[in-house]
Amino acid sequence: MWGLKRYEEALAAFDKALSLKSDLDGAWVGRGNVFTDLKCYDGALAAYDKAVSIRPDLEGIEGLRLYAKMNLCNWENLDEEIGHLTAAIRAGKANSSPFALLSLTDSPDDHLRCARAWVAAKLPQSSRAGSRGVPHQHDRIRIGYVSPDLREHPVGYLTAGVFENHDARRFETYAFSIGPGDDSDLRKRLEGSFHRFIDCEHKSDSEVLEAISEAQIDILVDLAGHTQNARLPLFASSPAPIVVNYLGFAGTLGSKELSNYIIADQIVLPDSNSQFFEEKVVRLPGSFMPRDNNGPAIGEVLPDRADHYLRPEWTVFCCFNNAYKINRSVFGCWLNILRSVGQSVLWLSDIGEIAKSNLRKEAKEAGIDPDRLVFAKRVSSSADHLARHRLADLFLDTLPYNAHTTASDALCPSSHKLEIASQAASRRACSTQLACLN
Repeated sequence: MWGLKRYEEALAAFDKALSLKSDLDGAWVGRGNVFTDLKCYDGALAAYDKAVSIRPDLEGIEGLRLYAKMNLCNWENLDEEIGHLTAAIRAGKANSSPFALLSLTDSPDDHLRCARAWVAAKLPQSSRAGSRGVPHQHDRIRIGYVSPDLREHPVGYLTAGVFENHDARRFETYAFSIGPGDDSDLRKRLEGSFHRFIDCEHKSDSEVLEAISEAQIDILVDLAGHTQNARLPLFASSPAPIVVNYLGFAGTLGSKELSNYIIADQIVLPDSNSQFFEEKVVRLPGSFMPRDNNGPAIGEVLPDRADHYLRPEWTVFCCFNNAYKINRSVFGCWLNILRSVGQSVLWLSDIGEIAKSNLRKEAKEAGIDPDRLVFAKRVSSSADHLARHRLADLFLDTLPYNAHTTASDALCPSSHKLEIASQAASRRACSTQLACLN
């Protein structure tokens, strides 16, 4: 039921199982997964805590638990718990998914160990050498893109222009959409940008592989990696002569049998870090990350700060990253900036109420008025979201897991505030930030 997104029925089934056997670790994990999907991270953490108490080395459980905890901005004993998890990973245990580890450490060798252990546990067949077959003979090269995110999703926003700009004289493009669709304008645009768009949300892995085989794909691009709704077993089956890891997951897949290549650039993956990737690195000149120039139009009228709980005289530092990317060290740097810059505020995403409360508490304990944390309201469109960046003076990023599409949004020229006074404030703020971080 959880896999089908029928959450009420899934919870009822897990509760029934636990009423019969209260120490059933799989049922506790199932409850946690449902609450995670519903973004009820306090319920998820409680369920994962119970699973850990029953079976500490259950596959993925430590990572799931810490991911829920980070989404709550609950940093109690965090360093100790991250240390325990990395020790387990170095011992070859699959105690975390590669995605959950991204926000916990910036050690590239630990990320490689984690991916290898995860793939070995989840896809043991991928350790066997396989043949991807010979290239097909076509007048045009056939490129297939596999993604669960071809909709209103960061990956969808970033890639729409890429799909539209393939040279139709040289390439045929195919989409294998393995995730949920929506009725958005972006989805319709994506559907029209391929030679053929194949909705595979309700297809089994074997049916998806059959569709890929029938299309005689020459190059298959995985846009998901170890992210939500990905289907790595598809790539363990040698579905095309060349398979590429690109964009969706910020790391190695952990097995040469899942992907031949990864697309990167010298910034996101310098030569010194190539050793931590199973894939061969193909560097895309200019930029690893695309930016869609044909996205939603943004009006010329500057949004009103008052409509976003911001005062005209404030210096506004913003970070619209998800809560799980924020940690005590980064937040402490941000509080130092607020301490150093008078009449400044920190403008953050509309994260969960518990996370908001924990950040306010952290600020108060550091001697910063909690009211200097302003949480963004929901807006109706991506155009409105881009436009409101003009109200901020400086975007602050997170470590070790940086912004992805969020940073691209902040750097987008159409998001920029053009007033000279704001530019001057940003320069002053930037100097202050560097001083605080040093």
